[in-house]
Amino acid sequence: MTEQALWLTKLRDASFRGVAFHVMSNEASFGRRSVTHEYPLKDKPFVEDLGKRARTGSIEAIIIGADYMTGRDALINAIEQAGGGTLVHPYYGEMQVTLTDSARISETSEQGGMCRISFSFVEAGDVTYPAQTSDTQRQVLDQADVVTVASTEGFTNAFGVDGMPAFVNDSAGSSLTDALTQISSAGSFPFADAIGLSDFNALLGGALGNVQGLLNAPSTLAQTLFNAIGSLRQLAPNARDAFGALVGLFDFGSDHPPVVGTTPVRISQVMNESALVELVQTAAVVNAAVAITDVVFFNATEAQVIRDDVVAALENIALTTSNDALFSSLQDLRAIVVRDIQLRTANLARQIDYTPKKTVPACVLAYQLYGDVNRENEILSLNRIVHPGFVPGLLPIKVLANV
Repeated sequence: MTEQALWLTKLRDASFRGVAFHVMSNEASFGRRSVTHEYPLKDKPFVEDLGKRARTGSIEAIIIGADYMTGRDALINAIEQAGGGTLVHPYYGEMQVTLTDSARISETSEQGGMCRISFSFVEAGDVTYPAQTSDTQRQVLDQADVVTVASTEGFTNAFGVDGMPAFVNDSAGSSLTDALTQISSAGSFPFADAIGLSDFNALLGGALGNVQGLLNAPSTLAQTLFNAIGSLRQLAPNARDAFGALVGLFDFGSDHPPVVGTTPVRISQVMNESALVELVQTAAVVNAAVAITDVVFFNATEAQVIRDDVVAALENIALTTSNDALFSSLQDLRAIVVRDIQLRTANLARQIDYTPKKTVPACVLAYQLYGDVNRENEILSLNRIVHPGFVPGLLPIKVLANV
């Protein structure tokens, strides 16, 4: 066989839904989808690529022979069936297609014993429908910004030492110094980035050296504390460590001695203390909510514990604040955090208590519980077991429900 005739050996016997026919001619269309954007006063356009164009084609099928009508009717029935079907194309092989437009048939007495049937098709893909998704992690970040604005504005309106006696100023300064010191202590991560740690310490050092200046500028004070706590979150080696550090600030001010007295000056002192405590706690819980959007939860129980910590902190602030805007924004953040964790942990297993009947290696226990020795590390990690050969018997341990 000559090279010119080699292509004949690669042709396939044409059929649609199992009905055979000959092919007189065919056409195909393919390529990319694009949109050309032309902007005023710009000489060159921008072409946006929207993906591959659906492959389309048309075929002129020939049914021939003394009993061609039987083949003709079978092909007509195949074309009229609903949905996609298998087309064996003589040039392109087997493909799944859906027919488009109307098929056309041509028969003449002059060419008796044959008919021509022309039909168009498009490659068939999987049946998919648009699905609405909720980017709850993005919603948490956006709502955290709303809470931050409400908190800083409320603090600016409520806090002030101008014209107050020295003891009011000193009391506020002591609380601010305590806040900055606790933030600094919370940032003592063993594997913190050196440059990030330097910037963090410089920020806190500058604030500690300018306590009086911050007290005289409530707006700057609020922004400084939010920046410091935000830097604490970013300094942490990972989101889980960041959350653990921020939780320690949820109860900031709980150990401060109460202010005694009901004079106008004492009331101002109480308002300043409450405003500063609320500001620190809000900044801590807002950054904690942001941090957990990056936490990859190991199981549903762990996620529930973290969720409850954040929800409790948000509710505590909401119950004591007199700032209506802050109250409303905290409630919205609470709802979004709950929804975010719920959606991200919907398919995670629950953590349960299990008591082994005797001391066994972790791999044996993993096989007994799950039929999978590779899950031994999961058991060791959940229970902080040092030696994998000895999981103590008759003592309750934490395991994941086999779901």
